[in-house]
Amino acid sequence: MASRVNRPTLFQRTLGVFVVLACFLCLLLWLSRGYVQRQIETVYVDTHRLAALRTFEHAIVGVKSVPNYNPPTADQIRSRFSFCADPLTRRDRKTVSAEDRKKNPCAHASAAEELACYVRTINAKLNAMGGEGRTDRDRLLDEIYVVDIDKWADAIERAGPTQTADVPAQVSAPDTGRKLTCRDAFGAARDLAARDGRLLEQLAWRERTARKIVIGHFTPGQTVKVSDRLLEQRNPWGGVPGCIYYGEASAEARLMFVSDRRLTNRDICGAMRPAGIDEKNLTGVFRKNEMSGVEARDTAWTLPESLEVILGDLENIRLPWKAIYRAYTEEAEDRGLARVQFSPTIPIAKPHGPNQLEWRKRKVDIGYNVHLTIDAATQRVVQQAAACYTGDFNACKHLGLTGDTKFTEFTRDMYENAAVRMAGIAVIDISTGKIEALGSAHSGCYRQEYDGPGRNVSDCPDLPSTPHYEPDRLLNHALFTDAMPGSVIKPIMAAGFLRDPKYRARLLGDRVSGDFTRLQDELKNSDSVAFLNRMFCKDRAWRDCERARDVQHAAALAGWNLGCSDKSWHCGRLDVLFGRPSRERMRDDSGRAAPGTSIMHGRLLVEPAPSTQWLDYQLVRDFSFKPQLASACSRGAHYRGHAAKAGWRKCKGGHFVNLASEGWGQGNARATPLGVAGMLARLAAAANGQPALRLPYLVERISDVKGEIFDVADQRFHLADPVKIEIPREHAAHVLNGMLSHKASGFPRGTRPGTARSACVRVFDVAECNGIDWIAGKTGTPPYGNDYLTLAAIKKKCGVSESDVPVEERHEWLASCGRERPYKWYAAAFKTDDKQTGFNKAIAVLTERNWHNAGPLAGKVHSPGDQGEANASAELAFRIIAGIRARH
Repeated sequence: MASRVNRPTLFQRTLGVFVVLACFLCLLLWLSRGYVQRQIETVYVDTHRLAALRTFEHAIVGVKSVPNYNPPTADQIRSRFSFCADPLTRRDRKTVSAEDRKKNPCAHASAAEELACYVRTINAKLNAMGGEGRTDRDRLLDEIYVVDIDKWADAIERAGPTQTADVPAQVSAPDTGRKLTCRDAFGAARDLAARDGRLLEQLAWRERTARKIVIGHFTPGQTVKVSDRLLEQRNPWGGVPGCIYYGEASAEARLMFVSDRRLTNRDICGAMRPAGIDEKNLTGVFRKNEMSGVEARDTAWTLPESLEVILGDLENIRLPWKAIYRAYTEEAEDRGLARVQFSPTIPIAKPHGPNQLEWRKRKVDIGYNVHLTIDAATQRVVQQAAACYTGDFNACKHLGLTGDTKFTEFTRDMYENAAVRMAGIAVIDISTGKIEALGSAHSGCYRQEYDGPGRNVSDCPDLPSTPHYEPDRLLNHALFTDAMPGSVIKPIMAAGFLRDPKYRARLLGDRVSGDFTRLQDELKNSDSVAFLNRMFCKDRAWRDCERARDVQHAAALAGWNLGCSDKSWHCGRLDVLFGRPSRERMRDDSGRAAPGTSIMHGRLLVEPAPSTQWLDYQLVRDFSFKPQLASACSRGAHYRGHAAKAGWRKCKGGHFVNLASEGWGQGNARATPLGVAGMLARLAAAANGQPALRLPYLVERISDVKGEIFDVADQRFHLADPVKIEIPREHAAHVLNGMLSHKASGFPRGTRPGTARSACVRVFDVAECNGIDWIAGKTGTPPYGNDYLTLAAIKKKCGVSESDVPVEERHEWLASCGRERPYKWYAAAFKTDDKQTGFNKAIAVLTERNWHNAGPLAGKVHSPGDQGEANASAELAFRIIAGIRARH
């Protein structure tokens, strides 16, 4: 009889699988240990500097604990530091020049006098942090502190090798083992006193620290702690990133550089600053969530949102450990690598050579610097306005709107007390094409909608869409949020109509008053029916019509439809860094695209390319249509609603419906705030008589450690050439004169009211709005199927299954219950000074409208249609324009 085999139980099998997996995981970790870089190896701390700063930890004491405390004098310093073996006690160390004293107010020929000045500066800052005159209510100290000279000197005398001065032994640093000297102490005092003692705000104070942390990290009698993170930075032997500068680079103006709250790159960015910039005018800027101090809160508004994403491609040359950086700074034979090339005969780059700076007694590789076109003052106004309108009370305080009765009454009845849910704003200098501001903000409810569920944001409207994770929708809205342009395409359409010489003569002769044409009146009043009748040639009985093609050509002259000649995903897109079509190749002999940041600029009268698996678009080529289709659409033959709204609604006719949708600024038409501002900038530049203008660009130049421009124009990173302006000057001027959309009915005589009239009156007064001739603007309202419906009605409408919706209504149902957003546009060219002869700035604002939470309109979206409540985008733009003009 065969013996019975004992098979393993299910538990034994499971246990065996876990043992095998555990062994495999251990083996994998052991094999990969050489590939996983330990974080500590990338960290560098100047241990001597840190140890010297820590001599103050027991020397900073409460002023009440030092009877009869007097500010230190030079004689006291000499007496107390008589043990010093270095030149600290000499009376005449050097001669101090006026330039040295300008950079360092404490600079003195006597080292003792200088050190006494540093200590007095530290005491003054400590007094401000704990005294009655404190301005930063988030960093208050309950007591006034001072530096006890005796305790400080004792700490320096006792200090042995650097490692004994409470410096973590695991961090890597040179020269470990050397004793502290009086010279080290001198440097520590200078560091604490620099910039009026700002470093003191970043120390850990016993009275501001949780008790359980105090027990583990503070010794008895210790009032303050200097963290090693205070001086922590990337290992300099791996190189130091280049700086990002922006602001006005002039002797008087402030130049900003992007930093962190510890300003760890201040010395580097100061050493590489452009020629003619005084170091005192160099300001480090960091995000609002990293702020400390009033000045930081103010300067944080000047930093565009999502900058790290926008400049992502430039990290290849800004970070010295990137391969492309090495291609510029090293010869091929030095690397032992073959030269990277565009083609077998043309190299990728002519090397710049070493880009190094003498820093901390060593030559260190430094990344190339990026200089942005952002104007700090304009960006501050734009960003504060965007934040205020999306519900940021502090931003409204900065703008002075908390006391504005009209604004307060308006926002009081809105969800989150926000005028809008989202705002994207772009400002462009018309003479150069420089992007001067990129404003972006959204409310908490908007963030929850795209940042995933469970964010616990209260007071949100009950929308048909549910929160879902789509983080790209939270990036800078001036660049990354595109929408159907709606009526802001009407300036393009008007410019297209004027291309036909015979028709132009009729347009210029058909007047509603002595100095205003009917076309200008239709533009001012945003008469979409009249514009569509013109586009499809009602005056010719809808026959032999090529005006849609003229409009398409006018869009190209305005800077839209870039790269749409052939089918491409890049159709209508722009490289915002350097102002060139995003699909532009690096060179004619290369199929590779140049680095940059691709954003939607603008497209109009384009269509999806047939038979492609990607979302490729191309220019519409077939503009033919049957006259009877256009005639029926113009009459509103298929519309069953109010007769006054019948024209060009509910069109039918296949391909013709797509063409008509484009004429509404709908269909496949798309633009971002930057794209709309860029379009108006080209139109205004044509009216000014400029021969050429660059497409909007963000990067002014790239520089090396000497502050000199690194010319890479024929390589990878370069600013595109200006594009010739081909819009006739008189056509552009005629269109802009019709865009005085803030004027009332009868201004000029016989005309209808402008669509931005209500918004203008909210910001300015009635008389001023009627007299303004320095703003040429246009509103736009993309379609939204839920206008005039309450949230309850929308929920009922969108709560049914798609299969229960009639087939003929299904397309509209899908749009209004999912894809459409309640957007509003406003775009304008304006003058910052009445003395100017032409417009010099262009602005575009895109907002997502908010919902009424209370009052007679509770549950409805704000500002339905074109002629109802004040257009929030226009109101926001007017406030920004007023703010910009106020500083000129």
